Amino acid sequence: MITEDTGREYVDELCRRSFLQCLGSSGRNGQSVYTMHNVIHDMAVLVAGEECHAVTLGRSRRVPEHILHASLLCNESSSGPLTGDTEKAVLEPFFNAKGLRSLVLVGDSIHWFKQVPQRLSKDLCHLHTLDLSNTHLHELPNSIDELARLHYLALNNTKIKFLPGSICKLHNLQTLGLRNCYALQELPKKMRKLNNLRHLDLSFDLGEGACLISMPSGLGKLTGLQTLSRFVVGTKKNGGIEELKDLIHLFGHLCISNLHNVCSREEVINANLQAKPHLDSLELQWGNQNLRVNEDDEKEVLEHLQPPSNVKQVKIKGYRATKFPDWITSPSSSNIVIMKLSNCKKCQCLPPLGQLPLLKELLIEGMDGVVYVDKEFCGYGANRGFPSLEKLQFKSMLRLRSWTGVGEGELSSLRQLIIKDCFYLVELPSQLPAVEELEIELYPRLVDFERFSCFPKELNVCCITLLTMLPRYTSLTSLIITGFPTNDLPLELQDHATIECMEIRDCARLIFLPAKGLPTHLTHLAIKRCPRLKHLTEDLKYLSALQKLTFEECEQLEPPPIDGLPNSLKISINKCPSLKERFRVDVNIEGNISILIDDEPAIMEEFSLASTSGSVFFQVNGTQV
Repeated sequence: MITEDTGREYVDELCRRSFLQCLGSSGRNGQSVYTMHNVIHDMAVLVAGEECHAVTLGRSRRVPEHILHASLLCNESSSGPLTGDTEKAVLEPFFNAKGLRSLVLVGDSIHWFKQVPQRLSKDLCHLHTLDLSNTHLHELPNSIDELARLHYLALNNTKIKFLPGSICKLHNLQTLGLRNCYALQELPKKMRKLNNLRHLDLSFDLGEGACLISMPSGLGKLTGLQTLSRFVVGTKKNGGIEELKDLIHLFGHLCISNLHNVCSREEVINANLQAKPHLDSLELQWGNQNLRVNEDDEKEVLEHLQPPSNVKQVKIKGYRATKFPDWITSPSSSNIVIMKLSNCKKCQCLPPLGQLPLLKELLIEGMDGVVYVDKEFCGYGANRGFPSLEKLQFKSMLRLRSWTGVGEGELSSLRQLIIKDCFYLVELPSQLPAVEELEIELYPRLVDFERFSCFPKELNVCCITLLTMLPRYTSLTSLIITGFPTNDLPLELQDHATIECMEIRDCARLIFLPAKGLPTHLTHLAIKRCPRLKHLTEDLKYLSALQKLTFEECEQLEPPPIDGLPNSLKISINKCPSLKERFRVDVNIEGNISILIDDEPAIMEEFSLASTSGSVFFQVNGTQV
């Protein structure tokens, strides 16, 4: 059993015993995020004794010599301005601990940290772990090789452009974290010398805008690599795709980008993706859409990029042939749960994805060549009809005219349907009875929507046509109105007793809310990015079930009528200057109402309440004051 497997077992056991709690996954790679209860944390600190030490920025004090593991908590809101040789001054307390094994900077945006002090490599030469993530670091010093014992180096979310060649002398380095380093232009040419490297994280949460154009030659000699989240294909002489050949232990997610640099099918065959059984997510990206390509060559490249059979997630972006290879829907792909086909602009028809038995989420985006989606999309054979599909999205299908061919019993598990920027769509399936969440942008050409039979619980709309059909949706509990093109909402919503959550957003012309009432059982009401909205309805006082009221980026919005609002109401205000100005005085609040203002915390110092007959709590970024 490899070390990482043992580590995963330990984490699973800690979760099972409630020492840790998994919050779910984060980022494009689906990395798990864990938290620890305060009581467990306090116990862990007690057990750690004098080996561990945490210093809060701005409250620096001398770190005891015997400390082995230290962290710097960068809570700048309480530290005051930082000037002078900031990095040296802030890290000074740690240089006393000559035997320090771990140093971690903790914070979301440590903008003052721009360079590594020269003293760090000499005074802390016993470091095994160094985490400088979320800083504004642009480079590492050449002296980084003096940290000869370093096992773990994290530079995630930094501004770093180049790594010094001396980093390749860190022969004990096992993990190099470069996630979201969008400015990174190249990796050191002699990275093949890091023969103990097991994890190289080059992933990007945004997926776009990275400067890295190729991998260094010889990377394929690092046969112990288990994490290689991104491989940027260069030319055959400089980081070609064949470098992947012997990396058979790769685990988790792999994105292969710049596939337009592949010169022949032999290169792809040698990469041998199917011989990497521990991969569970594969992303294939082509770039340079203006480059002329031979369609047969393009199809052959994708044909030989077939993933191992246990892969659960596949994304293909920028593929430039008219048809997909057969492996997309073959039995070897039967374990795929999530598939995304994006910007494959020359493809003229969609593959029969409905015969993938475990497929739960499907995104079709930017497929400009697709005009019709018919019964072939649902597939053939016993597993046809998307038996497990729960979420389906069509986005930016600029030539799509019709989607038909959904037979009885097909798409029976579909819960969420999103259709956006399909300007020429005129026809939809008549029956999708399982849909509970519907987000759809309709245009005048779509003439048969009344035949579209579904009964959603959540609805996101941007047109009058669909809003007039609200009485049909008797199970509707959540309504989102997006991009409405008029000054007001010509609706009578008070009779829609089932609606509990309502959001109005991105309505640039909207000045008034519905004059004839809001749903009477609303518990949550949010109004976002409506820059011309000035007045709220007086019916707010009749919403006895209202629990949360949110205003965001409504520059002209005047304060709502406060009198009669329900007790324990939470009001959130973000970037609404008129609201904040008026809340300084002349506020009459009954009951317990909390007001959260999270974009300009300093404004709270100026607030005063002229008249309050109950308790009022203001919260700034989660801190009650």
